[in-house]
Amino acid sequence: MQDSFHPVVTMDPKHTTILDLSQTTGQSQLIPFEDQQEFIQTRNRQSSQIAFKNYTIGKYDEDRINLYSSELFENDENQIDGYHGARTLHVGVDLGAPAGAPVYSFWDGVVHSVGYNSDLGDYGYVIVVEYDLSLMKEKKEGALAGAKGFEKKVDIFWILYGHLDKSTTEMNQKGKIVKRGDVLGSIGDVDQNGGWSIPHLHFQVATNQPESHDMPGAVTVQDRARALLDFPDPRWLLGDLY
Repeated sequence: MQDSFHPVVTMDPKHTTILDLSQTTGQSQLIPFEDQQEFIQTRNRQSSQIAFKNYTIGKYDEDRINLYSSELFENDENQIDGYHGARTLHVGVDLGAPAGAPVYSFWDGVVHSVGYNSDLGDYGYVIVVEYDLSLMKEKKEGALAGAKGFEKKVDIFWILYGHLDKSTTEMNQKGKIVKRGDVLGSIGDVDQNGGWSIPHLHFQVATNQPESHDMPGAVTVQDRARALLDFPDPRWLLGDLY
């Protein structure tokens, strides 16, 4: 057994931009449902746009104070796994790539849940996979020990792969065994990924079993200390992306 992780998205390091989304406004990111097809058609006619062709990385633990303009993030009553309030602090890593690019399982696991989150700004098609790194032939003590703000030993955890396309629900179901390098789905376009203008994968680590195919991808700044324990830095698994 090979004890190394498979890349979840194939990216070109020479054409990868590290984004600063702490100053970006939501109006430039979220496309309302009624405008999505027109947006795709316009973008496809302008296929020379460099921004769409480039690969991008969105940071973990970044306060995106003006980005999340949809009601999903601004509603104080909306609760996901105990988190609620006006949520701006991003607790995953975003990997931007062209729509249709395959998304791979980084290791052997079991599908926990799969589905479609339909709200504007949500994950669109999404899958959560449970991983047990204690099954690795050789491993470091405590797979996530050393992640940002995280010290305790954890070998079993859950990964959310969000903003995918419909193939995710077509090829996966709860309890399915996936192997390192298996395709879980593809990066969704704006009409399948929750309305996000830049196609990307949201990769999030959870140390507590989620209730469904959902996790709070952003939390309030006041909940930061708790969130960094519940959702540790994905770079401990993905590598030194930035």
